[in-house]
Amino acid sequence: MTEVPDTILWIASVGLIIMTVLLCLLLFAILILIRRVRKLVDKVYEVAEPLKGAAERAGDTVNAYSSNLLRPLATVVGALAGFNKGVKTVSRKSRKRK
Repeated sequence: MTEVPDTILWIASVGLIIMTVLLCLLLFAILILIRRVRKLVDKVYEVAEPLKGAAERAGDTVNAYSSNLLRPLATVVGALAGFNKGVKTVSRKSRKRK
């Protein structure tokens, strides 16, 4: 068997030590990043929770008003649209007969 020179072993050892230190720093940085993201998500949740409640209340209010106040308007608009469609249908037939 051939022997590996001491300098190559020394370079490999130093490289492994440096790589281990860099991987530990990377792991530490990822853990710090995860903690900061978790805190940010908690803050966003704290802000979004009241907004969610306000949006639900506004949606309920709009639904209540739209179902009570806009239903007659929607009925009238639908009737007018049906009447206009009927008039167009009749007027087209009368034009074809001429």
